[in-house]
Amino acid sequence: MRALLAVALLALTALAGCATDPVDPSTPPPPPPPPPPTVPFDQMPEGAGHDHADPASHKFLWNYEFTARDPLMSNPANIAGLHAMDLQDGFLFGAIYGSHGASVDGGMQIWDVQSDPTQPKALGRWTIPGSVGGDRSIGATADGDYAVIGLEPVDCLGHVNPIGAATSAYLLDTRDKQRPVVSDIVTPAGSGGSPAENPTKPHVSSHSVFVHRINGTDYAFIFGQIYEISRDEAAGAKLVYVGSVSTGHDIYVRDTPWNRTWALSANGEGGLVIFDVTDPAKAFEIATWDREDHDEMGYYFHTADVAFVEGQTLVVLTSEDFGPHVSPFWVLDGNPLTAITAAGQSEKLNEIGEWHNPYNHTAANIRFSLHNPRFHDGAILTISSYHAGMFQLDLRQPHMWEHPQMIAAIAYAEGDVPLTNDPVESAVEGNLCQLGITVDAPMYMDVAVGSNGTLYLGDVFMGLYTFVPTVDHPVFGARVAGSA
Repeated sequence: MRALLAVALLALTALAGCATDPVDPSTPPPPPPPPPPTVPFDQMPEGAGHDHADPASHKFLWNYEFTARDPLMSNPANIAGLHAMDLQDGFLFGAIYGSHGASVDGGMQIWDVQSDPTQPKALGRWTIPGSVGGDRSIGATADGDYAVIGLEPVDCLGHVNPIGAATSAYLLDTRDKQRPVVSDIVTPAGSGGSPAENPTKPHVSSHSVFVHRINGTDYAFIFGQIYEISRDEAAGAKLVYVGSVSTGHDIYVRDTPWNRTWALSANGEGGLVIFDVTDPAKAFEIATWDREDHDEMGYYFHTADVAFVEGQTLVVLTSEDFGPHVSPFWVLDGNPLTAITAAGQSEKLNEIGEWHNPYNHTAANIRFSLHNPRFHDGAILTISSYHAGMFQLDLRQPHMWEHPQMIAAIAYAEGDVPLTNDPVESAVEGNLCQLGITVDAPMYMDVAVGSNGTLYLGDVFMGLYTFVPTVDHPVFGARVAGSA
């Protein structure tokens, strides 16, 4: 038997040798990856003599150009209030804080970005006596027929919502884009579709909302509570409670190439948790991640997203920062999750990369913190970053994962800056979050990405900005040149 095994091993060794021919020493090694692009400016000026509220001092554009601004209702007395957006089926849906701490014009604005992506056309606006909540507080269905808005009694910008304690979310019928109407609400007692579905967890204060279609059905993730958006022409659309996942801040919901659906939950002062929500009624945990220096550094985990490229599952987690350190995001290896299809197999992810602004500016009082990220076009990552503007990075190749390559940037403002100091806002913000937020221009809270790299940036003070790539853009430039 041993002799036979020896012969077999020799045969396998010979076959292996034939399968891997020796490398010809005269063959030159593959060329190194090209150096990353050089950022032409520091888009985050500060120090003596710099006015953060002066639009004329903020005209930084790298590989993008400005095409339009919708000020909404902003003027020297009112802020625009735009802070979260969702682009679906050629329509951009925006959540509006309201012009003041105690306002009557918070709600939602819809734009047509299909007719001319470079010039959004304002359509209908839905308002409430107060302010919507959160900073990722809107989501729309893939066909653009319905939108969900989250509410909070108060928010960290100092806005007060008198109906926020009784209502935590609205389902809006947006089939008529000029006249959105309420179809259902979520209250501490439940929703119209589920009058008393979860009495032990009252729905108060919905900081984040995400809407996603799973196996042909639309679901709203309202700060961890999962509702089916049940459409009925006779009774109207309703929110039907089906389950929940835990969250401390934001949830993004994404489909994998292997027909699973994940909810990525960033938990603020806690860690990252990823859930499989392929069956939203039976969600289960599949992954976690945290940093050992989380508490020491004071990191606040804000939002996570995922991309699938070059056989690699890349999970990105952004930090929102309020202290004297830079605001980073981390790149995590999601490959161990590809085989998980049932509960009881949760993995601890490993970090494979990290990035922060190349000028090493600290976040200060959130002014230069990262905020909302969005993966698109393979593994292009675009991030809104408050007064720092927008950063766009390339993670499409393996050599970019450890150190993502910055390929475009924007910190641009124009128009009249709202200079009025609202005493209600200042008092509420000072007592609630104590961030010391000031009126800066720009102040980008969210970004939506349209066709061919077109960007829509939501400035909470100044309104909606639109930017298009230049012909020099390393990813979208060829498309721009081809369409000219």
